[in-house]
Amino acid sequence: MPDWRSEIRARLANAHIDPANEAEIVEELAQHLDDEFAELRARGHDALTARQNVLAQLNEPDFPSALLNRERARPGSAPVSIGASPTVGGWFASVWQDVRYGLRALSRSPVFTIVAVVSLAVGIGATTAIFGLLNAVLLERLAVRHPEELVQVRRSNGKGIVDRFTYSDYSALKQAPNAPRLVATASSGVTVMAGTTREYPNVDAVSGDFFEMLGIRPLIGRTITVDDDRSGAMVVVVSQRFWERQLGADPSALGHSLRINDEQFTIVGVLPRTYRGLLFEGTFTLAVPISVVTRLGMADLRAPRPTLVNMFARTAPGLDAERLGRVVDDAFQRCCESASAHLIAIDASHGTTNPKIDLRGEYGRILTALMAGVLLLLLIVCANVGSLLLARASARRRELAVRMSMGATRSRIARQLLTESLELGLAGGVLGLVLARLGTILLSHNLPPVAINLADAITLRPSATILIFTAATTIACTLFFGVLPAIRAARVDVMTPLKDGGRSTRGGRDVIDRGIVVTQVALALVLVCAATLFVTTLRNLERFDEAKGVSEVLLVGVDTRGTEYATRGMRPLAPDLLTALRGIPGVTSAAISSSVPVFGGRTMRDAIHVPGFEPRVDEDQSAWFAAVSPDFFATTGIGIERGRAFDARDVAGAERVAIVTRAFVKHFFAGRDPIGGSIVLGEGAEATSMRIVGVARDARYTDLRAPAPELYYAPLAQAVEIPVLVLSIRSRTDVNTLAPMVRREVERIAPGLRVSRLNSFEHALNEELARERLAAGLATLFGLLALGLAAIGIYGVVAYNVARRTAEIGVRMALGARPADAVWLVVRQTMTMTAIGVAIGAPLAVVAARMIGTQLYGIGATDPRALLGAVGILGVAGALASVVPGRRAANVDPVEALRGE
Repeated sequence: MPDWRSEIRARLANAHIDPANEAEIVEELAQHLDDEFAELRARGHDALTARQNVLAQLNEPDFPSALLNRERARPGSAPVSIGASPTVGGWFASVWQDVRYGLRALSRSPVFTIVAVVSLAVGIGATTAIFGLLNAVLLERLAVRHPEELVQVRRSNGKGIVDRFTYSDYSALKQAPNAPRLVATASSGVTVMAGTTREYPNVDAVSGDFFEMLGIRPLIGRTITVDDDRSGAMVVVVSQRFWERQLGADPSALGHSLRINDEQFTIVGVLPRTYRGLLFEGTFTLAVPISVVTRLGMADLRAPRPTLVNMFARTAPGLDAERLGRVVDDAFQRCCESASAHLIAIDASHGTTNPKIDLRGEYGRILTALMAGVLLLLLIVCANVGSLLLARASARRRELAVRMSMGATRSRIARQLLTESLELGLAGGVLGLVLARLGTILLSHNLPPVAINLADAITLRPSATILIFTAATTIACTLFFGVLPAIRAARVDVMTPLKDGGRSTRGGRDVIDRGIVVTQVALALVLVCAATLFVTTLRNLERFDEAKGVSEVLLVGVDTRGTEYATRGMRPLAPDLLTALRGIPGVTSAAISSSVPVFGGRTMRDAIHVPGFEPRVDEDQSAWFAAVSPDFFATTGIGIERGRAFDARDVAGAERVAIVTRAFVKHFFAGRDPIGGSIVLGEGAEATSMRIVGVARDARYTDLRAPAPELYYAPLAQAVEIPVLVLSIRSRTDVNTLAPMVRREVERIAPGLRVSRLNSFEHALNEELARERLAAGLATLFGLLALGLAAIGIYGVVAYNVARRTAEIGVRMALGARPADAVWLVVRQTMTMTAIGVAIGAPLAVVAARMIGTQLYGIGATDPRALLGAVGILGVAGALASVVPGRRAANVDPVEALRGE
């Protein structure tokens, strides 16, 4: 196709067009002539005739107007001449023309385009990443058939809700008349040998129709069936991840053996990666028929150590969760004769959580707060891009005036600018998706296991929901930052830009730009204040009492379940194991306990009676307890405040003793001396009394935000056998170098004992505070980005004003003003915008702080220090943003400034 640009430039030589705008006019006219040439060729003209006809148009006097008139006069044609709005018939062609012209216009301003696209990508990417996690926590349903029908059956006994039943209850209820279809599952840690590799995953023991009811189709092979459950078949299905990691993704692995707790199982199927179990915080690895749990040593199907199972059912048309709960409760009352408890059915479509520890709610609250913060950040990004587009439209006033003088309508100009904004938005959205994916991968390295599972699911399987959200966010952002610049540009006065050579006094743009900057400062104040509160919360939690003096402590979780020690217990091994650990070079003390603060373990709650304590009406008399060896308090750093610690006297058969915490004393011994007092377990002839011999410092074993619980300690030698224990080892050396030696000694003393966790107390604390670290880290990132964008916005407005008012500043200097006066002019404008933004943002920050108040610890939502700190940070940012413009104003040469006029 011929190149018309040289011909057009020759004819525009005497048109007195600004060279800065000439290139765009030439491009648009050349595009129009290309369309003319193509249309003539389509009508059957040869190339030479078509070229001559197009050149004839160029040779006409006032050829742009002639082209316009010719287009309008053509029968049935759409007025697609320079900038004119097309009819429906030519709409697609004109849209494509707008797209191509927009891409060319953006390519001629690479710095502007890159800044705008990257800014949008950061905002959209951060928003998408947080939404992805929020969607996985609160919105996304389980990857099962019709997840909206799935419910979990739970029992309410008046004192709380429990989610587990004995297998006997499940069997009786399943066979009860009118009972709905029920399936059951139980979970326990096991030892798995795959070749020479030993792992300690959880195994799901499921009823035979479990996978069939869920509608889970295997990747290869089959699932567990009713016949497997009925016959007690030693079969297992594995997850796709396990199949790939341990079996090399080999299809021939079906039919091969897998050793679980020294029992041989045959692999019959592989379940897809999308199935992660029914627990919100869980991951699926293995599943076996529930009828084989006794052989695995997990539990007995009946007494004396019954298997505890979770029960699930499906709703049906006309039978929602509430009605199904009533149906299953009626059946339960008839078959199990337990009128003191009632069954309910709750929604399980999003996965189930522990009734006492609502992880979904905890993560949901934090992610909701972060989502609100990232949306504020996105508003600041859009405001920044909108300000850039306003500045760009102001610089293009002469170009737009020329186009309108050549026939472009105001609506066509607005549409063209909106098209450019949409192209920026689309580029930012696509790049934002990439950044969101990378951000999710990076987040997964700093999250606790439950959130890592969620992040992993998002990374591996970006859903249509996330893509739709990103698309909707991109379009909303485009409208937000693109409409105002397009409307203002379309209202340009055609004559004024042509008369003044492109100079402008900006007019109403001052108000708009300052309004945008004030908005950015207000929103940035909210984010900086929230970041301050989250960071302070994290710091307060890291400094809690139990974390003092424990950097030298190594913690090792051991589990007897699925091992030879499950029946004979750990107590006979304890003396030899502790002696071996104390013999490791650098070790100063060692202890065994059922639980350790922060690290966790098996902390239990018992109904107790304390003589002399008068409970309130209907008060639940119970307390948490932990079984510990004598050196526990010295090793962990909890310490004894009064009385004595456990020692060699406190063995099995000796007088039963206990040590209580300060919180226990405050609740049960208010105003009384606890030493020598007693704690009574059980009732009647089976009652057992323990004499209190000491008071220990408080310790928080689960939620670090909650007050320390009422807790008592019992000697490990006098406690019942506990399958899960924790070894605490204090050392003078680096605990990380100690870990291999500890593992070696444990394997030597107790071969086959399952070591489930092994890390330092500091690492355990970091895991426990992962949610708070996530909130503080992301809130800080959002706050810094908002602060930077606000500072850039302030700098842009102030710098432009200094450049525009150079002549005015020169006159002031010529009349005797000092450089300091010029600097004060700039600083005053900066501080004024910052102060207005702070005044607007302060109430918003207080409201936002109250909304996140439940996530805070050690600092109140209305603590003035956080707000004053955020105000100070923004003030410093505003002052720094005025430094360069202030220096430019101070260095204005009056002679040069006036000569330019």
